[in-house]
Amino acid sequence: MKYLVLGGSHREGSLGKPEWSQFECAVAMLVDAESLRHRVVLDYISPQDVSSPEPARAVLFKAGTLLNDHLYLCTQTEVLVYRYPEMVQVRYLTLPFFNDLHHVRPRSNGNLLVVSTGLDMVFEIDRSDRVVNEWAVVPESGWRKFSREEDYRLLPTTKPHLSHPNYVFELGGQPWTTRFEQRDAICLDDPTRRIAIDVQRPHDGEIAFDKVYFTTVDGNIVIADSKTLQQLEVIDLNVIEQVDYSLGWCRGLHVVDEERVVVGFSRIRPTRFRENIRWVRHKLSGAPTSGLRPSRIAQYNLASRELEWDVNLERVGLNAVFSIHPV
Repeated sequence: MKYLVLGGSHREGSLGKPEWSQFECAVAMLVDAESLRHRVVLDYISPQDVSSPEPARAVLFKAGTLLNDHLYLCTQTEVLVYRYPEMVQVRYLTLPFFNDLHHVRPRSNGNLLVVSTGLDMVFEIDRSDRVVNEWAVVPESGWRKFSREEDYRLLPTTKPHLSHPNYVFELGGQPWTTRFEQRDAICLDDPTRRIAIDVQRPHDGEIAFDKVYFTTVDGNIVIADSKTLQQLEVIDLNVIEQVDYSLGWCRGLHVVDEERVVVGFSRIRPTRFRENIRWVRHKLSGAPTSGLRPSRIAQYNLASRELEWDVNLERVGLNAVFSIHPV
């Protein structure tokens, strides 16, 4: 099996600087799980006129979607669609309210769901680039907090976020999003419908076998029933690897089958919003290289509780992982 991994490469000399300015190039990497070989298939740098000024701007791919022969990508401020595997760009979209985009996914109706994390909002955009739906993921945010007149693409960050939505998916034809700070996933059309992810802050939201699979930043897989919305199981990958130090920032997930998952890890990066990495502080003292394990993807057998393989991605220039897609 081969996987397309989306993320970014670090800017030289960025260590210790704000995390939104640490990445200089968006990267899509193809990884062969059998040979463990990997190569870059696309690198991309956003235009200056849709980015915050240097040296504050960041360029990287956040979570995308590979569906049929189309690859849906997002940078901090843009949505790009490529025909895959030819890697021919077939669509480009950027709008003033795109700030810190974290995920793009086509709906079953063909429209795009775009998570503008910087505005704590999710947008539905049709084929003519018109906004046909918009949701503030917490009542205090959205257009109550932000201005429709501002071009948020030119701001390096709007942090701290009230919610930090980071992934969208559909259940029963309805759009859902994860909420990082609230530790849950909610239905955008009916926020009373909620999946609790209490163990830690979540990413992802992959549907398979009538279940929804989430990662949490500290290395858990949370599995919920897609019908009852109740949590079924929490699997601690730290226990599987038998380590008492951080595995890294856990984000990016593919469900292979009912027993196996492929998970992404990014090297822990400094951030001035220290509460986001408070969970990892007590794990750093005894870890190799001060706890900074390399960015990588790894396959786990959840039934036997085993690590089956992993691939270090930093050797070929991928320093952060956001999503993983089987090809």
